[in-house]
Amino acid sequence: MNHTFAIAVFAGGLGTRIGGNKPSRLLAGRPLADHVKDRVSRWRAPLWELVRQAGQGGLGGSEEICDASPPGVVLEGPLAGLYPALLRAEAEGRDLLTVPVDMPFLPDDLPGRLGAALVGERGPVCAMAQSQGRPHPVCTLWRGPVSGLIAEQAFAGNFSLKALAARAGVRHVIWTQAPDPFFNINTPEELAEAQVLLAAADRKVS
Repeated sequence: MNHTFAIAVFAGGLGTRIGGNKPSRLLAGRPLADHVKDRVSRWRAPLWELVRQAGQGGLGGSEEICDASPPGVVLEGPLAGLYPALLRAEAEGRDLLTVPVDMPFLPDDLPGRLGAALVGERGPVCAMAQSQGRPHPVCTLWRGPVSGLIAEQAFAGNFSLKALAARAGVRHVIWTQAPDPFFNINTPEELAEAQVLLAAADRKVS
């Protein structure tokens, strides 16, 4: 990547479909938060947890950033975490790479390929991962200034990450390998499926 960047992990969701407290749900005996931290730590960038309240995320050793909103509007969903993280990244002159706490198989080349898609681009702009015909708005590299666009969009009643990316100017980057490296876990059934995928990956390595 040509720009410095920070990594922000969305860890503030309620996780109601999986029984709550998603970051602490166990995959192969370890919390989901640990699996994601293992992945993102390889990228050697500042790591921030985006949480609703302090102590929620579970990525030990990272800095927590709590949900916040611009004056005059209350943000909902991921935008409430993205907004303060973007403010921080923009103030430090960094790009911001967002990933969720429920994707334990993130590809090693995620920041490199997203960064390559933005070479020569000036903000506001972003690069978004896509696989199996689906974009993944939570896996996006944001180049500021984007924070001001969030306020404009929220005042119009739109809290969609995908809509924000379109407003900023999005470049899609496609991954084609199987199994899908952007497999995400929202239910007990998906957690069980992730266990099978992880076991298969371990057998390949050994």
